[in-house]
Order: sequence, then structure tokens, then C-alpha cells
Amino acid sequence: MSDNYPPKRTHDEILQLVNRLFPDDEELSDDERPEGDEEYLGVQDASPLINVPFFDMVSGFFVDPMHLLHLGITKTHLLKWLQEPGDFNISESKDEIDKRLASLRPPLEFRRMPRELMEKVRYKARELGNLLTCVIIPILTGILPQKYLKLWLILAQAVYLLSQAVVTQSHVNTADVLLKYFVCVSQQYYGEVCMVFNMHILTHLAEHVARWGPLWATSAYCFENFNGFLLKIIRSQNGIPNQVVRALSWRQSLQTLEPHVSEKARQYVRSLPKQRKTGTEVDGCLLLGNPSLFSPTDEEKWFCDRLRCNVDSCEEYPKLIRNRQQEKVFVFASKVLTEAILNLPPGVRLDLSDHCMRKVTHVEEEDNHGKDPRAHGKLVLVAMAIMVILAWDILDSCIVNRFLN
Repeated sequence: MSDNYPPKRTHDEILQLVNRLFPDDEELSDDERPEGDEEYLGVQDASPLINVPFFDMVSGFFVDPMHLLHLGITKTHLLKWLQEPGDFNISESKDEIDKRLASLRPPLEFRRMPRELMEKVRYKARELGNLLTCVIIPILTGILPQKYLKLWLILAQAVYLLSQAVVTQSHVNTADVLLKYFVCVSQQYYGEVCMVFNMHILTHLAEHVARWGPLWATSAYCFENFNGFLLKIIRSQNGIPNQVVRALSWRQSLQTLEPHVSEKARQYVRSLPKQRKTGTEVDGCLLLGNPSLFSPTDEEKWFCDRLRCNVDSCEEYPKLIRNRQQEKVFVFASKVLTEAILNLPPGVRLDLSDHCMRKVTHVEEEDNHGKDPRAHGKLVLVAMAIMVILAWDILDSCIVNRFLN
């Protein structure tokens, strides 16, 4: 980062640079190119897309947040904090971090739980995405020095603003300032060695969202998910192309024939490709894992009494899959007081409802079901999942109990 921000490249400029590479339709040899390739500004060759009508070689490409943010920025910083020397190194606190990771009680939106740090090299993109916006702040508070933690929160806030279902121009402008602030301060904290290409792309990320839509709209996750489908349909090492074509043709045939068969046949066909899950089925819920003795809290006992449920006959399962047609859902919650933990750069304003993360400073007693067993003044860092409930600020919002131990 420098004070002199370079002008943005244009499609016509790239055409001119390519023409220099191919004078008289012949490519320059390496000996003919000037040392440092300064004349060509990094352009190495001509892309076939340059001949596509109306295609812009600058704005025609979009950024994939899965590789840029999750497998790129997040993984790079995590490995830096764990492996490289500096006041940001957290390797001596691995056991404590693993303990905090194990204590997480995230909502259903978490497709993958973060594994212990010894598996960090094999973290999937979903795990790293959860770390970026939700997990890093709670698990590294008091471990990673405060200035690095606050800087990371700036990045998480910018990504949150650009990942919403509806992104406004105000969100884009605020995120652009936050991202450039993150890049500038990162150079100050970590040195110029961290100014890699992914960090440079961050300075264009808000502009990309303004052009192409929210980050989830240009994510490669859908393609990665289909790669997983392709792997599942391969049954042997022989004739892999034939297996893929047969499976895809079968799926397309089902879609074509489905409107012309009975409902009973339709339900049967829909059940065929599903992966079977072993578990105990009770009242439309599939209970997964091994049961354990149910040890309810005072709040849970209160609810069980009113539901006329015998606590002594209950078992606790680590996970369940609920039939969406079931209507009864019980949420244990308490009123909480929260405050913002994000320190915005000078001149940046952000509505309270747009903060991606809040800190719980106080848990109030609930008079309607006895004394609250939790101590007052307990400080809990709550990640992005709290935003669903913080939308109810006018009701003195509440959070789901035991999100974190």
C-alpha cells in the first residue's frame, strides 16, 4: 500500500499491452522483452476471452470468496499465528484453543464444526469460513494480542456487510473503507511480506460486490458441492465417464417423468437417491449418535414440568434431524444486555443493527421460571449467529441459551 494509489486498468489498456506482446502477429521471445516486464504491466499472454464480443477483460471476471477469503486470507493468517515468530504467535495456547473449540455450541447454519488445531492444514473451506466471521473472535480473546484481534474484527465486519441477502450502497461503501483499512494496517503489523495478491484483491472486493452482487452470489461452493455429488456416484475405477453420464441422465429423466406419474410413485423415486442415515426415529425426528443421561438445567426442568415430561426417563442425543413438517420447536432463552465490540476507523459510521458481533455483558433473571442459574455479569462473546435475534432489538432481544459453554 502506498499514498499514490495507481489508476484502475481498463479493457483498452489491456488490448494495447497484448498488442505489444504480439507485434505483426508474432509473440516476443523472452530475450526481446524488457527486463522486469515493466512495459507490459504483468500481462504475460493473450486470453482467448479477448476475442469474445462485448466481454470486458477487467470487469468481466468475478472474485470467488471461497478461495479468496476462506482458503486464502483466513488460512494464511491462521498458519501465520500458529507457525511464524512474532508477538502474534499463539502456538503455546493450542490446548486452550482446542478446549474452546470443543465448547462451541453453534446453530444449525454451521455445516462444519471447526476441528482441533492439529487438523488445521486439512480444514475445509466451510470450516475456515466459520472461523472468519464467527469463531476466531470468541476462541482467541485473551490469547491473540488485542490489536490483532481488533484488526481481524474489521475484516469480519466487512465480509459480513458484503454477504447479506440484500447489500445496500451504504454497505458497499462502508465495507470498502474497512477492507482498505485492514490491508493498510496489516502491512504495518505484519510487514510487507504479507502484501500478497489475495490482500490486493481485498481492495477491489467491495467494487466487485457492487458490480456482481453479494459474495454468496459468486461463490464456488455450488460447484464444489456438485464435485462431491460426482464423487458419490462413482462406484468403481473402471468406466468412470460412463458412470457419470449414466447418473446424470438418470437424474434428468426423473425430472422429465415426474409430472406424469402418481404421487406414490413420485415419493418412492425421490427416496431412492438419498443417502441413508442410521439413527433412532422418534416423532418425525432422526436422533443421531449415542444417547447419554439427561442432566437438565433449572430452566430445562421448568419447561419439562410444564410439558409434563418425566425427566428421569429422558435421554440426550448429540444431534438430531427434524422433519420440517413438525411445528413444535422449543427455545430456551433469557434476556441479555449487549454492547458493540467493533472499533470503527475514523470517519466510518455503522448502524447498530449492522454489527456482525456483539458482547453479552449481563444476563437478567427471569421471574417467570425461577431464579436464573447463571451468574450475573458473565461476559460471553457471541458470533454472527446472534444477529438473527439481535434484529429484535425493540423487544430487548434474547439469545439462545448455551450457544457457548
